[in-house]
Amino acid sequence: MKSSRIKQIAFLLFLVSIAGIQAEAKKIQGQIITASDTLNVLLNIPFKWTTGEPYYEKIQQKIVYFDASGKKIKMRPSEAREVRFTYGKETIRMLSVYNSLMMGSVFVSDPRIFLRLRIEGTLKLFTYYDTKSSGGMYNPGAGMMMGGYSYNREYNILQKKNEALMKPTWISFRKDMISYLSDCKELLPKLENRDLKSSDMAEIVRFYNSHCGSRQ
Repeated sequence: MKSSRIKQIAFLLFLVSIAGIQAEAKKIQGQIITASDTLNVLLNIPFKWTTGEPYYEKIQQKIVYFDASGKKIKMRPSEAREVRFTYGKETIRMLSVYNSLMMGSVFVSDPRIFLRLRIEGTLKLFTYYDTKSSGGMYNPGAGMMMGGYSYNREYNILQKKNEALMKPTWISFRKDMISYLSDCKELLPKLENRDLKSSDMAEIVRFYNSHCGSRQ
């Protein structure tokens, strides 16, 4: 009985670990902007069961839409400049950018990636979505592998104009930002004095764009 109970708990833990990554697709009106055209299409957007929010991680590598005949078409970031759709009252913009940080699956050969645009300007702020997983452990008492777990992470990604992407690190955030934003003298004291920290990324980007963006 004890062994059976342990196996049941292990199975429940396994279900919980994968629940956050399950998704269902919904058809949503949107736009795909290419180098030569703007297409009004019906997008096939995956949504998470647990949160009801778009599964942004899934659409960073490709977007799926339906053509006039109802056929599903896959479009990679190298084939588009931007994808737009509305979620709630917010317009979601996924911009195609050169993946200089090599984010995402190593099995995807496309050199570009769709990143969610949060703030537009000379200095852009994007969000990159990723899922981390912990490996399972063998339980000799139960005679089976105990399930691991997965958790979602969101990373701030910066880009000046169309330059290479930059991902600030938590451990050296102040040093990284002072170096990266050294062309904005008005901003440096706020970073040096820790008036603006990693949790103030949106404010940092807006300050840069309003005070120094027009000089670029």
